[in-house]
Amino acid sequence: MRAVVSRLNAWAWWSAAAGLVAVLWVLSSMPARNLGAGWLWQYDKLIHGSVYALLGALVAGGGVARGWRPRWSAALAITIAAAYGSIDEWHQRFTPGRDASVGDLLADVTGGTIGALAIATLMYRPRRP
Repeated sequence: MRAVVSRLNAWAWWSAAAGLVAVLWVLSSMPARNLGAGWLWQYDKLIHGSVYALLGALVAGGGVARGWRPRWSAALAITIAAAYGSIDEWHQRFTPGRDASVGDLLADVTGGTIGALAIATLMYRPRRP
């Protein structure tokens, strides 16, 4: 029974991550003029890092909840954050008023790494012999 609950818990984490990716895709599809709040964009890198920290935490949390080793869960989450950050920046190249930025990608990867390592550390429970 415990394994079933753990699997369901993992799917909850991963479903939240998939939902976040869907929201990011929709926002990346919006032309810059439709996003408004010009003052907000001075914090662009902080926003990228924070959102991708959440993505990294959700993916890593699902892996740890599934019973995977925290370091492998974090590595998977970092890889997914980097891959999706690359796809997102590429996608923005085709959106009016938006552009692809290496700085944004670095903020994405940094945020994903921080989120993944933080949640993997917080959820770590040593295995009993």
